[in-house]
Amino acid sequence: MARLRRQYPPPRRGCRTRLGGYRSGVELVVTATARDGAGIARTEDGRVVFVDGALPGETVTAEILDVQKRWSRARIVEVLAASPIRVAVPCTHRLEGCGGCDLLHVDPGHQLAMKAGILAEQLQRIGVEAPEATLHPLVDDHGRTTVRAAVVDGRAGYRMGGSHDVVIPETCQAVDPLAEQLLLDGRFGDAAEVTIRVGNRTGERLVLVDGDPSGVSVPDDVRVVSLDELAGGRRAWIHEEAAGRRWRISARSFFQNRPAGVDALVEVVGGMADHLGSNGPMVDAYSGIGIFAGTIGLGRDVHAVERSRDSLADARINLDGDRVKIVGS
Repeated sequence: MARLRRQYPPPRRGCRTRLGGYRSGVELVVTATARDGAGIARTEDGRVVFVDGALPGETVTAEILDVQKRWSRARIVEVLAASPIRVAVPCTHRLEGCGGCDLLHVDPGHQLAMKAGILAEQLQRIGVEAPEATLHPLVDDHGRTTVRAAVVDGRAGYRMGGSHDVVIPETCQAVDPLAEQLLLDGRFGDAAEVTIRVGNRTGERLVLVDGDPSGVSVPDDVRVVSLDELAGGRRAWIHEEAAGRRWRISARSFFQNRPAGVDALVEVVGGMADHLGSNGPMVDAYSGIGIFAGTIGLGRDVHAVERSRDSLADARINLDGDRVKIVGS
């Protein structure tokens, strides 16, 4: 296979570099994948090197960017022997260094298996033997419905990997189209950060800024709220439909990053609960806005335990009338 060049993000500005005798171009053989998707290799003296964008089985030339006591981080300069699951990165912003998507260089048909392998390895590290993964591709998936972005001169963008520098996107296929419109065309005044939250199946939209909300320019249907307003007692939320129910989701409440993910989680976890053959009491720990309590818990006596005040407020609305005792931890 031909050698591959110039398909990798540039050096991450802001990284601390202490080469400590390492060459700027070192040849490495990648043997595994780290939890952030980076390839794992070792130098001749045994030092672990995390190589951004490298895949197991590949031989690469890399530039060491950051040297710590026990490990180093590097970027690819050239792929000398490519993995059969490597594909050309389809996003120009990723090539510019955008830190939003880590696995665009992996064939889409293999990304789920890679994520499952990363999770299994992390569980093994804490002594948990992971069962063989059953992969469930999401149905009716339109991308992320919650986006957290930096703001530079009023425009939203993604931080570069390992850096405070920002890439301003012209397009983003990773997010729901309702959120993408706000990400690209919204103007967020003097804010330094914005959270965009949309309901894919309801069309409702909200932006949360850490600056003056009067300087925000978005379509009229979008609810705008600031952190200061929330601290002063204002409430702001959207609704989403998932797993057969309608859910209230406040600006700072946790929710899965897409409704299709909620559908899949409820189906899989509900199947596991049914397999137990018991309809007894249930504890929904870290219950959030009440997804499991309000689906798998129907017909059961449920204790939903949550710490976030925003999520607790949503759960009281979402689970009103269900046999659920909501417990703030």
